[in-house]
Amino acid sequence: MTMTPGDYLRLRREAAGLSIEDVAARIETAPHVPHRDRAAWLKAIENGIAPLSNGSAILLRFMFRFDPVVLDTLAARVSGYEVEVPAICRLCGCSEFDACGTARAPCAWADEAKSVCDGCANLCAPDLHSHETRPGTFPPGAQPGVPA
Repeated sequence: MTMTPGDYLRLRREAAGLSIEDVAARIETAPHVPHRDRAAWLKAIENGIAPLSNGSAILLRFMFRFDPVVLDTLAARVSGYEVEVPAICRLCGCSEFDACGTARAPCAWADEAKSVCDGCANLCAPDLHSHETRPGTFPPGAQPGVPA
C-alpha cells in the first residue's frame, strides 16, 4: 500500500508524541474556530478527505517535525505523477532526508527494504517483518523513532 500525505503526517505527529487534540489545541485561528472543528479538520487531512494547503503545511511544521519535500513527493505520487518516493519508515515516518534518532546518531534502516528504521525496530523487534504490524502501533510506553 502506498503511503499518502495524510499517513505521513499522522506518523510524524505520533512520532512527536502528539495527539490530534494536542495539535488542534495549539492552532490559533482568526476568527475563532472551535477546538472540535480544528480536530475534525486535522483528522480529515490525515484521512485524505480534506486537502492540505501550503499555509497549513507550514503551520503544522511549527507543531511537529516532518520533511516538506517528502510530503510534496507523496502528494505528487497520489496525484498520479511518476515520482520516486524516498524510503520512509512505516512506523514513525522518518525518511532518508529526515532521520530520527538520538543526540548520538541518526537512525539507520533496519531492513533491506528500507521500510523500518532501527529506532522503531528496537521497539517492536519480534514483529519487524510481520505484515500484521500496523503503521504507528507500538508497545505501551514506547516512543516511536527513538532507539531503545
